[in-house]
Amino acid sequence: MDETKNQDQLGCLVRTLRNRLAMTQEDFAHSLGITVSTVNRWENGHSKPSKLARASIVALGEKKKLRVDQVTLAVTEAEPVRTDVVLAGAAELAYAADVRACLANDAVPDGKAGDV
Repeated sequence: MDETKNQDQLGCLVRTLRNRLAMTQEDFAHSLGITVSTVNRWENGHSKPSKLARASIVALGEKKKLRVDQVTLAVTEAEPVRTDVVLAGAAELAYAADVRACLANDAVPDGKAGDV
């Protein structure tokens, strides 16, 4: 059962990270060199990213100036948010709420908090 919970959390974190990057599943898949159906399976908890895929996700995050933990796929540190950009601050708060929900194993419904 722990494996299922882990896959669900990883899927939620993949979706949250993808939304944080303002990418569609197609954009995210293309940038990682994988299929859209693979991203969909990750996000729905049907499978989880391999070690190689996680490394690619970390590299994508770094390219976008985000530090992504390779084990949890959570953003552990990001570039400072400009205080004069209110929307960016709101997006940061929504992302943090989404990550907390994922780690608490509360599903974040599609189109809700943090969805860009």
